[in-house]
Amino acid sequence: MSAPRLKIALVVSESPDAEAVRGVLECFSVRVFRHGIGRGDDLVAVLSGEDIYPDTDHLILCCHGHEGKIVMPELGPGVARADEPVGNWGPEEVRRYAKLPPILVLNTGCDLGRPDMVRAFLDSGCRAYVGAVDYPEGDAALFFVVRFYYELLTKKCTEREAVELARSQDDQTAMYRYFDKDTVP
Repeated sequence: MSAPRLKIALVVSESPDAEAVRGVLECFSVRVFRHGIGRGDDLVAVLSGEDIYPDTDHLILCCHGHEGKIVMPELGPGVARADEPVGNWGPEEVRRYAKLPPILVLNTGCDLGRPDMVRAFLDSGCRAYVGAVDYPEGDAALFFVVRFYYELLTKKCTEREAVELARSQDDQTAMYRYFDKDTVP
């Protein structure tokens, strides 16, 4: 097997697109490390950097977003540990727990490209963040990810160029934006 073109942490929280994303990335010779998120401590482990493999290039958060927060699975009564974060994650939780290496974070969830969420991720250490500024149709997220990695890996575009090309498909994919330290909203 040839060396992988990228190493990607695929972080999955109740997203039907995750296996399709993984399959496409593996077709592009990307090494994918899948992290299932079933509770708050799972997301803490990934975003704190504790559960990210060395030399990871990108982190894709396949999740749902609502009102600027990452939608988390609901835990039954008595399941969460006393110090475990419960409920949906907004910028406050990201700031509290995230300590990321300088990687690109691509968040597929709706409405997670709000300025406060973008700043929280960039302040956590990632070098760039991609998120939707509104509520794109469900299929748009999958298409955006596939097109982004096609442009990045096959056409050899920069990350910023690949985002712009993936956004150009229609009004749904146009909701995704690229942010870095120079373009913080």
